[in-house]
Amino acid sequence: MMVRCLKIGLVAALLSFSAQAEPHLRMVQSHYSAQIQVQDMGTISRSLDQLCRECQAQITNFNVDVNSANGNLNVRVPEDKLGRFCEGLRKIGVVRSENRSSSDNTSSYVEAQRNLEMAEKTLSAQWTVSGSALSAKEKGLVDAEFKAYLRDRINSYRSSINTYQQNQGFAEVSVNLSGTPIPPE
Repeated sequence: MMVRCLKIGLVAALLSFSAQAEPHLRMVQSHYSAQIQVQDMGTISRSLDQLCRECQAQITNFNVDVNSANGNLNVRVPEDKLGRFCEGLRKIGVVRSENRSSSDNTSSYVEAQRNLEMAEKTLSAQWTVSGSALSAKEKGLVDAEFKAYLRDRINSYRSSINTYQQNQGFAEVSVNLSGTPIPPE
């Protein structure tokens, strides 16, 4: 019987240790920015729409002023299609400058998860406001304010976690477009 209990205890300890030793999901996001000179600002929209369809990319912001021949483009591209998307941009115009980087948000993601867990535990804990200088009404206000603060923190941590999860597997692309301005009449 004692050997059986030791085996069960050992299995439980190993399972507990392996759960703690399991590495966290890596939260790495790529960023690409470029300045591109295009020939015809009037046709850029169609070309970009086609490129986005081919690469399953989502335009989050796009604006072009044909008169001044300037524009901006922000796109979310699946990470595995970023190279193909960048090659497509080179077909749209001449790349004058580009920058590619990545950010590892894993520790911030893990910290937000821990903070969320602690804030939820704190909110659910039974505690009372003490202090002889506070009236019963003031104690109630302090309690309400503290709980409201915790709810705000919980919402903030959830929002951060959600953003990290939504960005997982997507690269952020930012492009400045320029061309030849239309001469005034």
